[in-house]
Amino acid sequence: MKKYMSLFFWIVALLFLGNLSAYMKSSQSNLWYAALHKSSLTPPSIAFPIAWTLLYIMVAIVGWMIWKDAFYANFRKEKILYLLQLAVNFCWMPIFFYFHSLALSFFVIALLSFLVGWLLISLFFKHPLSSFLLWPYFIWVVFAGYLNYFIWMNN
Repeated sequence: MKKYMSLFFWIVALLFLGNLSAYMKSSQSNLWYAALHKSSLTPPSIAFPIAWTLLYIMVAIVGWMIWKDAFYANFRKEKILYLLQLAVNFCWMPIFFYFHSLALSFFVIALLSFLVGWLLISLFFKHPLSSFLLWPYFIWVVFAGYLNYFIWMNN
């Protein structure tokens, strides 16, 4: 039971950080975003909070697995990559929605894609289940990168 309490903590912490990041936007962000020319592949607005909630839960489970199993395997590099990708993920929202910096936000999400991909590959050899759990996150981040790039190039 104690083991799963720490998992609950990881999930709550990641959801809190994700929501905190979502609040880091200007009061005009919704109007600004609505006025942008977006890709025809852009999902409806309701898809984003649902997708990010599910993804943050999976990312939290991966973090919990890495730290829980750190006693059995050397996860130093993976811990650093995990924390780096979280920090970069946290930075994207205010850069895009508060500062409206389309170019910088694209480079941030490209860096995030790289870090998540590197983490995914690194975990594949040490903890395949956690690597598997990162695939939806990786695919979504790459897709979000495409959407960001499209907006940057067309606005």
